[in-house]
Amino acid sequence: MTRKHIITLLPVLLFIGLMGVAIIPLLRGDDPSKIRSVLIDQPVPDFTRAEFSSSDLKNRVVLLNIFASWCPPCEIENEMLLTLKKDHAIEIYGINYKDSDAGRRDYLQRLGNPYVAVTPDPKGELAIAWGSYGVPETFIIDGMGRIRYRHAAPLTPGDLEKIILPLIREIRK
Repeated sequence: MTRKHIITLLPVLLFIGLMGVAIIPLLRGDDPSKIRSVLIDQPVPDFTRAEFSSSDLKNRVVLLNIFASWCPPCEIENEMLLTLKKDHAIEIYGINYKDSDAGRRDYLQRLGNPYVAVTPDPKGELAIAWGSYGVPETFIIDGMGRIRYRHAAPLTPGDLEKIILPLIREIRK
């Protein structure tokens, strides 16, 4: 092979190598929504915002949901959050990730508001403190203010029945 052939093939080989590394977890059957957070069993990140603070997430089991009005999966998930609020009396706090005030207001008015309080996070700094990879993400927080679970995908009815509700019942005992 000549130097020209190697230079031509190098980007292709690099791409194939990167794709191989990316696909290995899927071939093993790993679920990308189950990426373990280093914050599991740690206290919630300390923050104070006008809408709510880390102290509001203590003394009872609550959910924290990171969402955005420009996120189609968030719209789908909103129905699950409304179900948790209405049918299971679960308090949900929201972080509105990199969104406009008008976008947030329209989104919640159009789809329904499952949140006790929502704080804007226009630069994504609060989401970073939570170790968020994107939207939507949902965290279960216990009565001691510790993060017990992180779900990095839209919640589905199956997630509610198999993961979220059983864990909340267990924590509430």
